[in-house]
Formats: sequence, structure tokens, C-alpha cells
Amino acid sequence: MGIGITLVLSSAYDENWFYNWDGIRKEIKDSIKAVEYNWVTERAFSSEETKTVQIHQQFWIMNNASEKELLKLTEYPNGTVKTIAYEGLIRRKGFETKADLLIKAINDNDHSVYLQVGCEAIPMSIGRYLVEFILQIDDRSPPFAGERPNFGLTRADEKRVLAEYKKKHYSR
Repeated sequence: MGIGITLVLSSAYDENWFYNWDGIRKEIKDSIKAVEYNWVTERAFSSEETKTVQIHQQFWIMNNASEKELLKLTEYPNGTVKTIAYEGLIRRKGFETKADLLIKAINDNDHSVYLQVGCEAIPMSIGRYLVEFILQIDDRSPPFAGERPNFGLTRADEKRVLAEYKKKHYSR
């Protein structure tokens, strides 16, 4: 009987069962629980229906979680949640250590993220999503209409982040 219970629990085990929610408000936790098994949806690639739900949820978290909450969520054991937290901090005006945070994201290979493109989901590293699809600083970034967004990184920071990214992703 003990072996059976162990087998059932181990096959259904989810890393986030033991995540420490201290310092994260209930409304942020509830929103995380609602999005953690979704794909990350980038505005440029999403259908209109998806934009109204998933993007709204993602940006609600980015805009309503405190800097401290977002930093803590970069340790959450789920790629979608980590990606939302990293992106929220990168988009945040006044967050000073964006380059260091991006390098942490590039080296964060414990969980991947799925980018929803139309009705498909493309698996990728969190670092690739941030560098190629959000920052758009890599030569392999897809072409986007309009100007490349400015997240307040210096040119030197962009070069440092891109060098770390290429070291991790181009050597494969």
C-alpha cells in the first residue's frame, strides 16, 4: 500500500507544491495560478481572441505585482511564470539591474517557455524569448513592424547581454 501511494504521489508531483508564497499577495498568487499552465503570448503573434485573455492576464501581473514579488516569482518552478516575472521587471521603469537580471534569465535553463504563435506553441528558453522577442537585440530576432522597444538598457548593457546570450545559444 505504501509503495502504491508513493507511486501515485510521485507521478502526480508538481514542483510548485512547495513554493514559498511568503511576500506575495493573494491576488497575485491567484493570478499566477490562473496563468501558470498557459503559454506566453507575445502581442505581435497572437490572435485577437488570445490577446483579450492571456495578454491581459500576463500584463495584469506585470503591472500589479511589486518589484519584490516579481523578483521572487523569477524563482517559481514554472517557465511561464518565470518569464512573466522577468519580462515585468524588464518593462518596469526604475528597475536598475536589468542587464544582470537578463543574464540570470539567459542562464535559467531549469524551465522552458512556450511562445504562442497563432494556434501553435514554440518551445524555447526563457532567455531566447526575452532577447529575441522582447528586447529584439539579436540578429535572429524576427522582424517587427515599428521601432524596437526601449527598455532603458544602455548600449553597453545590450552588448553584454547579447554576448552572454550568444555564448549560451550559438555554441549549440
